[in-house]
Amino acid sequence: MTHDARDRQDGHDGDTSADGYHRLLDALGGHVAICALDLLQSSPMGVGDLSRRIPRSDRYEIDEVLDRMEGLGLVERTDETDKTRYRLTAIGQSALFPLRGLRIWAITSYAQAVAYAEAKESLRRHRMV
Repeated sequence: MTHDARDRQDGHDGDTSADGYHRLLDALGGHVAICALDLLQSSPMGVGDLSRRIPRSDRYEIDEVLDRMEGLGLVERTDETDKTRYRLTAIGQSALFPLRGLRIWAITSYAQAVAYAEAKESLRRHRMV
């Protein structure tokens, strides 16, 4: 079966700019979005709160991720007197279960993936000498 035929079977039309499920997947791509959803399940937070708790992130990146997720209804923005906070919506809550599985996979597979990358790099260096 060709790649195009598989794409049509699973509902993917090959056009990543088209509306569809890929917009949700794009919004959740990366550790910042996954960590933000995980943190927001316990309580509403502002960008500053999230930037202090999400490793290897900055306020600008978190702001972009939250804007994308808000545009798709995953989070809701609430303007309070002192600051803006974000909280999960029902659809954002529904993403937690499958993302938790992905997070567990990443945690348990990380050492193996790093070992593979290091072995490959060592082999590449050895061939260059």
